[in-house]
Amino acid sequence: MTPTGTSSTQATAVGRSDLIGRLLGATVWSEGLAAFRVGLGLLFAFSALRFVANGWVPDTYLAPEFHFRYDGFGWVPHPGEQGIYVLFLGMFVGGLGIALGLLYRASCFLWLLCFVWVEVLEKSTYLNHYYLMTLLGILLLLSPLHRSHSIDVLRGAVQPSKWPPYWCLFVLRFQVAVVYFFAGIAKLNSDWLLRGEPMRTWLSAGSDVPVLGFFCGFGETAVLLSWLGALYDLTIPLWLSLSRTRALAFSTVVVFHVLTWMLFPIGVFPWLMILSATLFFEPTWPGDLAARLRGDSVERVGVVAPPLRPASWLPLTFVVCWCLVQLLVPLRFLTHPGPVNWTEHGFRFSWRVMLVEKTGFVEFRIVDPDAQTTWAHSPREALSPMQYRMMSTQPDMIVDYARKLASDYERRGRPVEVYADAWVSWNGRPATRVFEEDAQLNGLTAPRVAPLPDSLGTGEAGSGRTRTSKEGASGRPSGVDF
Repeated sequence: MTPTGTSSTQATAVGRSDLIGRLLGATVWSEGLAAFRVGLGLLFAFSALRFVANGWVPDTYLAPEFHFRYDGFGWVPHPGEQGIYVLFLGMFVGGLGIALGLLYRASCFLWLLCFVWVEVLEKSTYLNHYYLMTLLGILLLLSPLHRSHSIDVLRGAVQPSKWPPYWCLFVLRFQVAVVYFFAGIAKLNSDWLLRGEPMRTWLSAGSDVPVLGFFCGFGETAVLLSWLGALYDLTIPLWLSLSRTRALAFSTVVVFHVLTWMLFPIGVFPWLMILSATLFFEPTWPGDLAARLRGDSVERVGVVAPPLRPASWLPLTFVVCWCLVQLLVPLRFLTHPGPVNWTEHGFRFSWRVMLVEKTGFVEFRIVDPDAQTTWAHSPREALSPMQYRMMSTQPDMIVDYARKLASDYERRGRPVEVYADAWVSWNGRPATRVFEEDAQLNGLTAPRVAPLPDSLGTGEAGSGRTRTSKEGASGRPSGVDF
């Protein structure tokens, strides 16, 4: 298959040009990006539909009397029962609009608005792939991927073009590669590579899986899978980018994520990553695949074309700024003391995928200094089971709830001090107190997380965990996902 609009000589010349030259205005064949747009839009729509169909909306966003908010987003209003369903409807409609290329920009904006609104309502629902979906949604909004294979073209709303800017493909590839890179770097720790934890704990809960369950009981299986997981994350973008290894690499992606989906209930994450892997294919891959299915010969030439308009520094500036932010945000944990998988400072938005298994217990002590009385408060009565599980292992959420308790009593004209008896265990280690016993959590400054006893060790080298710790007593990751 030969893309039209440029000669193979021109394409080869541009293909050998420097990256800056491409980002300044070169274009790329549209079929691969259009296929990704369609797939991602359908995944967006399915995710919203699945969440509603499974009845998770009431338990997550309506039943709890308190919602954990992200810092700086407490002003976002809760839309109420009818409003929350309207937001999920907006996600569904926006996702379909993206897939069909119908009112594309409006559909991207609608999906982003509704998705982000719902996400900032409840911090306990954070998952890495929610964050990735948000970033990909922003990139779709900024990219003109609706100028081919879209209803907007058919109805004459936009000028058709089969050569979108090259920077659109580059920044999407970079975003996916960043996820894999930081996930792999975070796995280079002794727990993961030597102890096979938390893989060992998770596999022990998968012994009932047909065929695969037989192998889950062996400790060697956990260590082997841990090493393979680290190597996979660190190298898979490279193997997907090379034509000689692409077919085998993509087969590995499919097998890896299907097995992950079978063993762990982590929602649409496996399908999102399988879809994202196609970004590393040649941009002509949908047409090439169709030609092979028809039995036609495939002539692969010119997937990058010279600029069809004067070069602009704006795309290059945007790409550089975007890439710098994506590289710096996951490294912000370096500015905080203590191991990140214990303190949780800098954990979120950092691609720390499936690293630590945490379980926790927390109960609050409320002290009335004027009346010199003390009483206990169990948060289980006010929180949903998922909220409690997440809060019990995350120091910042424990502090959030403590301040909520203090605020409730303050409104009643009874100022109090709030302390927490919070204990957390990770990767099978003994439970350790999160805050010092005399640390007042509702003070003017955030209390520091208690240091780890030297005898426990951190078992990490800059590692953390993915938020698969919506686990039950079995330690098997569970919870609701989009």
